[in-house]
Amino acid sequence: MRKNFTRTLIGVLALCSAQALNAASYRSIVVEQNDGSRLTLSMPEGTTATFTGTTLNLSSKNGNVELPFENIKHWTYSTDEADDSGWASIDGIESTSNVKISWEADNRLAISGLDANSPVAVYDTNGRAMHSGAATNDGSASVSMGHLPKGIYIVKFGSQTAKIALR
Repeated sequence: MRKNFTRTLIGVLALCSAQALNAASYRSIVVEQNDGSRLTLSMPEGTTATFTGTTLNLSSKNGNVELPFENIKHWTYSTDEADDSGWASIDGIESTSNVKISWEADNRLAISGLDANSPVAVYDTNGRAMHSGAATNDGSASVSMGHLPKGIYIVKFGSQTAKIALR
């Protein structure tokens, strides 16, 4: 009886050790959103994922990302590497608005829920226009941000303004 208990205990400890090693090998967090987009964030040491009300909060030394549950289809950890460009914070969206803004894995800002042909513009902190365009007939806009240096940007769309931090 004692021999079986010892074997079982060793097996459980080995299994727990294997799980701890697997958890330590995760390198990124992958968030699949309801609109089909995928956000992949690098996961440096100390990254945390917490839930506050109706929001998934991801926090690391690279920044903070808040994602409303209503936009998330699924999220998981991955052993695949990701660069740090996905860590961008988006602030300033009115909660009563139908406008949705998300960061895409290919360094694009995706905006939906706009009026057709409404203006979309990105400015640096000195007020220089970095992008200017308009929403499509379906009320969506896509802004490539990959060519921009790290920093703070102001995005104007429809009647709203958001602050984007590229890190």
